Amino acid sequence: MSSSADRPRAHRIPTVSGVVEREGTLVIFAASAAWCARLRYALEELEPEIRADFPALTAISVRVRPRG
Repeated sequence: MSSSADRPRAHRIPTVSGVVEREGTLVIFAASAAWCARLRYALEELEPEIRADFPALTAISVRVRPRG
């Protein structure tokens, strides 16, 4: 059995249930509050890469996707 270090990075990131751009803000929706918190921590590392690829972004927001 492989360890988590052997798995590709994409398999270790939190569950993202949607991503939209609204008026310069990248909004990332997580499946639950727990995943939302984990995603915020992951974004600390990923934010420079995201901003380099999308320089027009003014903010990045992580939210729990509403049910329904």
